[in-house]
Amino acid sequence: RTISRRTNRNLVTADFESGSESRTLLTRVELRWRNMSTSFAVISATTMIAAAFMQIYVLKVLGVPVWECNLIWCTAGLGQAIISPTWGRIADRFGHRPVVRVCVAFKPLVALVYFLITPELAVPVLVATTFLDSMLNSGYSIAINGYMLTMAPRENRSMYIAAGTALASVAGG
Repeated sequence: RTISRRTNRNLVTADFESGSESRTLLTRVELRWRNMSTSFAVISATTMIAAAFMQIYVLKVLGVPVWECNLIWCTAGLGQAIISPTWGRIADRFGHRPVVRVCVAFKPLVALVYFLITPELAVPVLVATTFLDSMLNSGYSIAINGYMLTMAPRENRSMYIAAGTALASVAGG
């Protein structure tokens, strides 16, 4: 059997020569969903792996006392609480995908701060960095959830969202 492939706007189909049978392999929505779920899982995994070592790095290498380290990480909640409504309005106006791109693009700058920081400036710089990082995390969370809702096909939407979230949760820990 030989298979010829043709692509149309919404479907990728295969025509089998043995008959007029045409089977749908994957819709474009399912392909985009698979790519989005995979990237969501990879980003979650790398973020959680890095986060596990960032606090240890601050305690052991930079020599920040435990109570100050805990206060630094408390600023994450403040950043999310302050900026979440703004990210929601931006996502509604410009779309979820641009917000995801902006948040993912600026996320590596947080890791760069950890490489360049000195013990003398650790506390004030990390307070500001954690605050800004939480703002990026908030935008990413809002945008990726909205993107999942718009990307998921209407039929079995809950299954698609549950699968995407489960994959990211398992990858991220």
